[in-house]
Amino acid sequence: MKIVSLKNTKKSQPNLFKATMDDDKVFELHADAIVEYGISVGDELDEHMFMSALQKTEWLVACANAVNFLSRQLKTKKQLQTYLYKKGYSADTVNKLVDKMTDYNLVNDENYAKTY
Repeated sequence: MKIVSLKNTKKSQPNLFKATMDDDKVFELHADAIVEYGISVGDELDEHMFMSALQKTEWLVACANAVNFLSRQLKTKKQLQTYLYKKGYSADTVNKLVDKMTDYNLVNDENYAKTY
C-alpha cells in the first residue's frame, strides 16, 4: 500500500490525519503513530507496519476519549467499558485501557461506592 496524501482535516482534533492510499481507501492516523513509524507521503507500507500504526492510533484516541470521559465525574470500570465499547473500540484496547486507568487510580470502584 502506498500513501498518496496525509491531511489534517479536523480543527477539533489536530493530531488526527486522513491518510489516503493508492487504492483510494482512507484511514485516520494519529500524529504520534505517523512519527513513530516514520510514515510520509509516497511511502510504501507493508501490512504489519500499517496495522501497527492503526492500532497505535486507536490506542491514542481511546486514551484521550477515556480521560475526557473520566474528567467529568467518578465512573466505575463497567461504565468506562460500556462507554468505550459504544465508541467502537476493540475488546483488546478497552481491556488494556480500563486496566491502565485503574493502575493510575482514575477508575476506582471502591471510591465510587464510598462517594455515592
